[in-house]
Amino acid sequence: MINPDHSSFQKEAPQNVELLGVAADTNVEDEEKNLQEFAYDVLSLSDLTKADEIHKQLVTLRETIKSIDRHEDFPEEERLNRRTIYYDEQLGKLFVIENGQQKPITIGDIAGDAEWSIRYRPDDAMDNNIWARIRKVSALVETRKDLADNLDVRQDLKIVKRPDALKRLEAIHQLKDTYAARGVIAEVIARSFLLRLQHNDRFLGFRVRQSTSYEDDILKYDLKIVQGKKSIGLQLTVTEKRHGRRKHRQLVTEGQQSLQEQVDSIKQVIQHPADEIVLVILPKLDYTGYFNQWLDAGKPSGGPEQFMNAEEMQLFESALMRTLARSAPNSQNGQ
Repeated sequence: MINPDHSSFQKEAPQNVELLGVAADTNVEDEEKNLQEFAYDVLSLSDLTKADEIHKQLVTLRETIKSIDRHEDFPEEERLNRRTIYYDEQLGKLFVIENGQQKPITIGDIAGDAEWSIRYRPDDAMDNNIWARIRKVSALVETRKDLADNLDVRQDLKIVKRPDALKRLEAIHQLKDTYAARGVIAEVIARSFLLRLQHNDRFLGFRVRQSTSYEDDILKYDLKIVQGKKSIGLQLTVTEKRHGRRKHRQLVTEGQQSLQEQVDSIKQVIQHPADEIVLVILPKLDYTGYFNQWLDAGKPSGGPEQFMNAEEMQLFESALMRTLARSAPNSQNGQ
């Protein structure tokens, strides 16, 4: 699993919370507000009959948070479909059991693995504060993913943005390395990586937003990084061919022009468009190979990205971290 060692969390935080990469003052209400904004973004792209569905999911989320405060576990049937997280009090570490062995896991992994439809529940025996934090993070990231997957309803989307894209790829034994498949998997790996980082190190101060269909279709970005009052849309590509890069640079130019020339009309249908759009060229790696290995291994916690070697992971991280540096509030137009 991607597990960056960030040990500089605030000193006044209880040790067990600090070791989990979760600040004691993390405000769940702030994340719920972000989630509600995202839901309204999606609603603006859907027909109005979806309003009730969005409202219902947000009400369910609030009720879930209240039930967590009462220390109520999932219903038995749902528990069976979730992987159990345990807590080692001596080491102050979370872990899951896979193939009879302990496998470390972080709060960030809970968020990142949600992108691969892996869901967790904390063991009842762990400290109540840690138990509640795991449950609340799970509830928030799962609701966000459900909204993104189920309410983005445009019918003219490419395979990359269809909610069932990964499910359809999973059904193919030994998936071939096609451009479309590679793009789907690389995009989810990128989003998963950034979500792990977001939740493991609050001092980076950014949030990851999956793009809605309007953002993808008109503004030409696949996901959005929000840092402070600044946000950057990421157009992702794994192509090494010159004409392919030229095409994606042109998409970025078109999206940027739409932002500049149609900002008022855009904000009528999307509340928070990116301030800037950048092209992120991901290294050409064996993304379908990682995906096939992950499926063959029984979809272990950590997603397909865990099958990258150290050199491959470094290349992948570098491509994304350059973009994070560009999104910092004090950066000068990415320079």
